[in-house]
Amino acid sequence: NNEKSTNLLNYSKTNINKIIFSLIMYSVKNQNNAKTIG
Repeated sequence: NNEKSTNLLNYSKTNINKIIFSLIMYSVKNQNNAKTIG
């Protein structure tokens, strides 16, 4: 049971990292687009 919750914790950590990473990539892309347009 303890092992299961640890796996769940690791899984959600990985998901949060993925979300943060894609948000960063998204904002970087938007900044580049804004620079190109401006």
